[in-house]
Amino acid sequence: EWGLATDNAEHLENADTALRSAVDIFEKTEGAQGSNTALARLQLARLMGARGQVDEAVAEFTRAANIHINNEGAQSSQVGDVLWYAGNMFVDAERYDDAIEVYQQAVEIYKAAYGNEHSEVGETLGRLADAYRAKMESKKAIETFRQAIAIQSKHYDADDDVILNLRWEMGRAYIDADDAEATLAIFHELLA
Repeated sequence: EWGLATDNAEHLENADTALRSAVDIFEKTEGAQGSNTALARLQLARLMGARGQVDEAVAEFTRAANIHINNEGAQSSQVGDVLWYAGNMFVDAERYDDAIEVYQQAVEIYKAAYGNEHSEVGETLGRLADAYRAKMESKKAIETFRQAIAIQSKHYDADDDVILNLRWEMGRAYIDADDAEATLAIFHELLA
């Protein structure tokens, strides 16, 4: 996967130009439905999202997803990846309803592609729980964090940062829900 360096504003314009050129080159060399064209469009969408160009990014995410749908089918993990990145962008833009929708779709696609207990399912459930929490839907956040922890516990040790971060965020969701007893219990376990 191509990385994005979006932390330096002066490089953003060069990155935009380079990614648009990559899309053009790949469309000419492998066609509009090529896998590298999809990857270039995905990276362009991520860059647009990082620059706050959410509507333009959505169009590029859609183009990238449609290439994968045409090539691999609607339940391919690549479609899930596009949705996952779109969800991250929506969270950054504070468009939580949109984030929740695409994370839910990504979860179902990852389940179909990898199985219900795969770490991609768990990671995406964690992102979904974060979106619920940001939207102040504490009960949904807590339940979704529980699901994420149950899956990720099959892939990571209890003291791994992945599990600890999920449990910490679930504790914060308990705070949001005004559940003092559960909040104290989870933070006590984390600090023990």
